[in-house]
Amino acid sequence: MASLKAIATKARISMATASRALNDHAEVDPRTRERVLQVAQDLGYRTPSERKVDAGGIGLVQATRSGFYDYDALILKGMIDAGSQCRFDVTWIDMARDKVDSESYTQFFRRKGIRGVVLRAFGDSRHVVESIASEGFPSVAIGEKFDGPDISWLRISGLTASRHAVEHLIALGHKRIALVMHSRPTADHADRAAGYRAAMAGAGLDVREDDVLSIPVGPTAGAVAINRLLSMPVPPTAVYITDPEVTVGAINRCHDLQIRIPDDLSIVGFDDGQIRRTTWPRFAAVCQESWRLGAEASAWLSRQLSGSNQPPLAMELEAHFEVLQSTGVPPVKQIRVLPDGTRLVLD
Repeated sequence: MASLKAIATKARISMATASRALNDHAEVDPRTRERVLQVAQDLGYRTPSERKVDAGGIGLVQATRSGFYDYDALILKGMIDAGSQCRFDVTWIDMARDKVDSESYTQFFRRKGIRGVVLRAFGDSRHVVESIASEGFPSVAIGEKFDGPDISWLRISGLTASRHAVEHLIALGHKRIALVMHSRPTADHADRAAGYRAAMAGAGLDVREDDVLSIPVGPTAGAVAINRLLSMPVPPTAVYITDPEVTVGAINRCHDLQIRIPDDLSIVGFDDGQIRRTTWPRFAAVCQESWRLGAEASAWLSRQLSGSNQPPLAMELEAHFEVLQSTGVPPVKQIRVLPDGTRLVLD
């Protein structure tokens, strides 16, 4: 393995400057840091933190900036449960905040003392997953399916369960059913939308594109969705919401507007854990055990890092639909709520 002196000599700088560059010191010129990192990579140099990586842990990493949600917490719990059995530490890594552009992904993870990573993947970050895999760094992607033989992945498909959920609403007599989904492209949400459209088509019902809302997930998203749906000239009588946080926000907004669930509006939501049992009414939901993603990914990485030569992981689990208290037959008279709060009873 190359020494610090060899790097300094090849980069034509002092050993002190080389050391500061390798440790991401703020006073080092970015061009110098980039040159030093490239030389270090060429010579196969490993920093002290990288040399400790054999005793390091596993990181949960978002391939691109997104935020930290209950879904991530459940994945992290699954990773911790599985990692503790193999004595691996588990940590959360914010790659968007801390990675230096001139670092390879492998250099960055080694600097963090990480031996393997579980990657939260989105449709717009598949290239990051592919780049990390191309470097040969041990990794598993969650949420997206990959065809490449060198990329390990696992996800939960909600297509079939989503179809069952919408078919349940149709069986109750609903014909105008809205869909509220995440605006960020993911395979997970695409599955849920596909299940909705398949159920509507199977029943011979048209999908009105005004009834399909694509909104950013956040604390106010559920209220925004309900405001838009109920202010339509003829509101839908039911809605399928593909995100847990948005579902809870929608239920709370209905309470604010004195919209009775399910008497005035039926709601089917989505649940990553047990949040469906904490609302009033408890909401019917397409459910997935998100912690299993973290547990399966962490267990596979643990075996891989412990020297077990195993094929890439390629696993697709299935969500399920659970009926609770938030769905019922369509109302005899619908309620329309105007943007100014005026309530209209429709014949």
